[in-house]
Amino acid sequence: MWSLVHALFVQCGYNWYDETDACLRAMQNRLKSIAHYRGEDAARAEYERLREAWDAHEAELEEWLAENPTGQGSEP
Repeated sequence: MWSLVHALFVQCGYNWYDETDACLRAMQNRLKSIAHYRGEDAARAEYERLREAWDAHEAELEEWLAENPTGQGSEP
């Protein structure tokens, strides 16, 4: 799914910072939608689930950074 969003953004002249901003806005909007349809407790629970998943990703990211070359690509 994200590759489709990436391709669309590239075709429209956006960069990866725009992509991550769009992803953040989408997640923020999704939480508001959950609150609207399922209630504030459901939105808070989803927020906590997302936050825990993102916090848990830090170790995986650090491991990947240690094992892969970085800073060698060019900005789109």
